[in-house]
Amino acid sequence: MESHISMAQFLNTKWLEKEIDMGGKNHQPCNKLGTGYLIESAKLSMQLSKSLEHLELANVELEDVLLGEIENQKSNTLGPVVENLEISKVHLVAAIIYIDALNGRMDKFNFQDLPTLGRIDLNEIGEALSQQGVVRKESWDIIRETMESGGFIRVLKIFKVDVRNMAEQTIELKKAIEMLEQIA
Repeated sequence: MESHISMAQFLNTKWLEKEIDMGGKNHQPCNKLGTGYLIESAKLSMQLSKSLEHLELANVELEDVLLGEIENQKSNTLGPVVENLEISKVHLVAAIIYIDALNGRMDKFNFQDLPTLGRIDLNEIGEALSQQGVVRKESWDIIRETMESGGFIRVLKIFKVDVRNMAEQTIELKKAIEMLEQIA
């Protein structure tokens, strides 16, 4: 009989409690459960994924309305579009909360970027990722310049501004769709 354990049980094993020499005297491993950054980081990522999921669902619902209009089936409403945009916005707001939690944890444990960060050719990595279609070169350049001038903490601050802007744009889009619903 096989024994299955949950991801949380796996992450809560003793090997995570060991000090791991990562090359930096003050470095706290990200996967060190309870004192590290894994929980907030995973929750942040999940909120962003859920936000994107509902943004995509709003788009699917909007396409359904458009197809209904084209086919003269005016029974479709914009209500589901608005609902999914609202849910998307809620997840973006939750992401901001987890960014703040991650920042707080980083402050609490005196986060330091790895000393090797200065030796990594971020430009070369960005070029490779861009050529593979993983990232936009312009976006990578912003992150690279920010990492070089202020490290991960500065990147997280810029990221928070971007997530806040996405939430505001989602609210504006939701209002525009609601106005369309009223005049339709």
